[in-house]
Amino acid sequence: MPGHREDRARGLRELGAGVSGLPPRRAARVDKSQTDIVDALRKLGIGVEIIGKPLDLLVWSRAACPHCGGALPAGKTEIMEVKNPERTSEQPNSRLTKDQVKFIARWPGKIHVVETVDEAIREVLGDRVLR
Repeated sequence: MPGHREDRARGLRELGAGVSGLPPRRAARVDKSQTDIVDALRKLGIGVEIIGKPLDLLVWSRAACPHCGGALPAGKTEIMEVKNPERTSEQPNSRLTKDQVKFIARWPGKIHVVETVDEAIREVLGDRVLR
């Protein structure tokens, strides 16, 4: 169909898709402890996917965790938000964003807000693992 491809391209440009004149999306800022938390959970056999928005991590277990006494049963998925432990609660970037608060209110499952590796492990696997 003549002109169809050009019409589609024009429509996409009008919606803002693929327009080179738009500024690039900024990369999300990663809190300092996130890499350590991801590495520690993966070493314990927990699946971790970095999702970034609206919260930082998706964590799951494909099989019952032998370390945690069933704290994270097979197939259970939870979400984790990592905050910078070096920020005080008075600093605006240490708190949840409005979008994060709205998402948490809608999410039917468990969400953990953590700052350290020990907190992340304790939240996902329970206290038994750290003893």
